[in-house]
Amino acid sequence: MKTAAIDRLRRKLKAREPLYGLWCTLGAANVAEIAATMGLDWITVDLEHGHLEWNQVLEHARAVRGSETAIFVRVPEIHQSAIKRALDLGVHGIILPLVCTSDELQLGMRFGRYPETGAVASVVNGR
Repeated sequence: MKTAAIDRLRRKLKAREPLYGLWCTLGAANVAEIAATMGLDWITVDLEHGHLEWNQVLEHARAVRGSETAIFVRVPEIHQSAIKRALDLGVHGIILPLVCTSDELQLGMRFGRYPETGAVASVVNGR
């Protein structure tokens, strides 16, 4: 994904500059809009511990679209449908919860990719 927000994150990471952002558990998209207006580098919308719905994630993503603020979503679990749904809403990245093994990490990464390197269906640890 090539966007101004991702370009800025990569540039700052490469230069070892500090990144500023916020963790959001609120449904009101004006939080994301304020973050973008303030010039924050990122915002993470928390679906694991927050009480947010998917339509609220979409509104947060819309609020930062076109800005240099990247938006990430922490999904409630390492599950293909949650990861795909978040990416389909236009977020820049996913934060996987409770990753304990390299297999879980690889599974989550595959769920975020298209087939060839991505997973169509996979089961690890009963998921």
